Amino acid sequence: SGFAEVDEVAQAIALGANAFLPQSGTLSLWAPSPALRVEHGLRSGAEIPPYYDSMIAKLIAHGADRDAARRKLARGLSETLVFGLRTNQDFLIDCLENPVFAAGGATTAFIGANEAALFPDRGAEEAAAAVRAGALLHAAPDVGVTHGFPTPVRLKRGEKIYAMCVFAGPRGRCRIESG
Repeated sequence: SGFAEVDEVAQAIALGANAFLPQSGTLSLWAPSPALRVEHGLRSGAEIPPYYDSMIAKLIAHGADRDAARRKLARGLSETLVFGLRTNQDFLIDCLENPVFAAGGATTAFIGANEAALFPDRGAEEAAAAVRAGALLHAAPDVGVTHGFPTPVRLKRGEKIYAMCVFAGPRGRCRIESG
């Protein structure tokens, strides 16, 4: 029967749509890339009420041509730090880095035609990011890592042990190497 097929399509549409639902709450950290022009009224610790316009910031890149601007925007988005709220940051980076989009071939059918690439399962990535965030918090819970020496960190999640080193970088950035 066609009912099961329609139901499966409806569930897929609902799952895809949920990826773009606005979220209210506390913006724990907001640090946009200095390489981008940013139009916003945000700050770390800001409360985003449920009544806001879902576009809470506009990030803009300029370049010598479309491709240079596209690459600069993708890089700037990847350098932008946003914690506390779900965003469409990864989706936008995936769109900008998609070969069809990069070649200027995106149409109104672009998202549907590239659904697998634009909506990947990020469960493993999110778990790894949580472990890296835990390593940073463990290495410097109050003020951050301020010296250039490697700070070894061992974290346990369930039965799995993660060993890594946290290195301080310029402008408060850190690098984590798994060991």
